[in-house]
Amino acid sequence: MRRVAVWLAVVIFLLDLASKWWVVHHPSLHYRPVVSGCFTIEYTLNRGIAFGLFHHADYPWKTLLLGLIALAALGFVTYYLLTVPESERLFLLALGFLMGGVLGNLADRVHDAAVVDFLKLHWGNRFAWPTFNIADAAITVGVFLILIDTLLPRRGKGAAASGLIVGLLAVGTSRAQESLPAMELAERIQHRYDAVNTVEAQFEQVVRDRLFEQRESGIVRLKRPGRMYWEYLEPTQKIFVADGKRTYFYVPRDRQVMISNLDLDVTSSPLLLLFGEANLRRDFRIEAAPEESSNSLECLRLTPRELSPEYSYAIVCVERDNLQIRRLTVVDPLGQIQEYYLTQVRENVSIPDSQFQFRIPPNVEIIQEE
Repeated sequence: MRRVAVWLAVVIFLLDLASKWWVVHHPSLHYRPVVSGCFTIEYTLNRGIAFGLFHHADYPWKTLLLGLIALAALGFVTYYLLTVPESERLFLLALGFLMGGVLGNLADRVHDAAVVDFLKLHWGNRFAWPTFNIADAAITVGVFLILIDTLLPRRGKGAAASGLIVGLLAVGTSRAQESLPAMELAERIQHRYDAVNTVEAQFEQVVRDRLFEQRESGIVRLKRPGRMYWEYLEPTQKIFVADGKRTYFYVPRDRQVMISNLDLDVTSSPLLLLFGEANLRRDFRIEAAPEESSNSLECLRLTPRELSPEYSYAIVCVERDNLQIRRLTVVDPLGQIQEYYLTQVRENVSIPDSQFQFRIPPNVEIIQEE
């Protein structure tokens, strides 16, 4: 039975690694409902322990500590796997599940300092079990078998080890979960902006990094589906227009127009939030951002589920009373920050389609971008 337990651990370890690799390298699996309303594949990274504890902690020793705890758990499992009598079949079987699961999550922590989770059980939007993986499931089965074993007549060392292993291996599981209040807020924002067809506002845009800061302001008009008009008035006049198929960026001072294609089906830019074209649950991992919030604003951190060369994450801040977007912050992979502050916001106002039809002025240079 000891050999069976070892082979079981190897199989679980390999299945866990293969499933995580498959999900990470196939963006179509980063969010995919499998059984409507109760089972979803949802890719997340957990940098904490069971149920996402310490996920947000930024202690320099956190990764080392969690790795040492997992190694300690693996050491205990290995010790009992080698010393428990062959007659304790159920206990040895449990150890096989535990070893495979601990090895799977330990490999993640060593490689990425985080554990990949992707299996989510839920009941609609009212209840969700923390997201888990195959290693977590194996550890849970192993602990359950040990608990059953404790109810059986005791033989050998199984009973003496069971309580210790159950407590220790609680930190071997990952099971991350996005903050429920944050998810509820995201659902409310999504529902609100699904009903918004047009937006008109004044904006201030701040672009900064370690070396410089630039401020611009103007007016913005948005209309579903995918139409935008941004007119920068200060300090330099610029016009950005999206007609749903193409974008046009015109700088009168430079006599240049840059034209690009726009494909909303493959775009997950946080700017799409402003006119209801983004799907928060599908496109982003959602966390609360209390450090950005204030007495009047509630903020969320949105991290794209698919790696984006354009931005690493975004912060969206809404009014607490009416959930109207007031600030949007976009951080790119190099650390440059773009902030948009919206004032005098009006929604569902009449905006003619002609506002989004850009007419190229004469005698300008046209630059066609991919």
